[in-house]
Amino acid sequence: MKLTNKKKQHYVPQMIQRRFSNDGKRVSVWDIRNRRLYENVPIRGQLQEKYFYERTEDGFEKALESLEDIAKPLFDEIEESQRIPPKDSDDWILLILWVVVQVQRTDVLANPINKFSQDMIRKVAQFLEAEGQIPGGPDGLGMADIGIKVDPKWGRQNAVAVAFETAQVAADLHAGILHSKDGKVILPDCGAVRFNMIAEEGGLPWGWASIGTGALLPLSNKNAVVFYDPASYTWMDNGMEVIKVMGEAEQISLTETLLLRSSNRVVLNTDPEWIVKVDTDLHVKCARSGTPAISIPGLIPHPPLMKLAHEAQSRLFGPPPRPTSKIG
Repeated sequence: MKLTNKKKQHYVPQMIQRRFSNDGKRVSVWDIRNRRLYENVPIRGQLQEKYFYERTEDGFEKALESLEDIAKPLFDEIEESQRIPPKDSDDWILLILWVVVQVQRTDVLANPINKFSQDMIRKVAQFLEAEGQIPGGPDGLGMADIGIKVDPKWGRQNAVAVAFETAQVAADLHAGILHSKDGKVILPDCGAVRFNMIAEEGGLPWGWASIGTGALLPLSNKNAVVFYDPASYTWMDNGMEVIKVMGEAEQISLTETLLLRSSNRVVLNTDPEWIVKVDTDLHVKCARSGTPAISIPGLIPHPPLMKLAHEAQSRLFGPPPRPTSKIG
């Protein structure tokens, strides 16, 4: 097959990054690991990797670009109207599909898929060698001993393919808008964040279909969409309003959550001093008492479910371990 001419393949689309840009061409980037700010760098070179999804023109990258083209007018409409599309409408399904695909198109979920596949192939190879159905390798080393590598692109493509089925489960979620008048919403290098405040608080495993699962989708430096399970959370005390205008403390809480869920970098376009201060304070907080639990402004977990999560954690795993810092 023909080698693709698109070497730089973005795992967070340029279309989204432009929404965090002042001129549509450049953004400012905070490097979490090196604690360094890069101001006004070209979008084309951010949150991308050479041949991240494909080396040949098999249509995968073009399919993602088609989804981006369809989603852009919807995001414009949400920001302009400050409204979420009606449940079960075509726009609602598109919004859900987008956030699930974005969550799954990075290595956050692709790496575990690749590791599982690699481990399974190794075990099968060991079994076949033991049965004499395949020859051993040189110097008495078998295929499994030499090492079997799964192309990372396979896990990335598979994670996105699964997203189209997962979106049917996530379509039952509700959504609200977090608004920052000061323009302090940042974009994590995963593009969107999946969370479960109930399961994570109890140290329990969870997935898209678990009680308490939700997602956070930053749309611009002023708006983010929160997807939540109405059986697990109360939205803004009464759930009657769609928009949550964040105060200073809530903007800090949201920023901390996005920093904690980022692998390396975050994108912003206003007030670089803000991100430096919040990240510095977060380092101090983690050093003193361990990584804090995530908190999503506007969402209040139902207390009975939190209690059950703690009880289940104690029964399954014993007392919760003392939290340790994941930063720095």
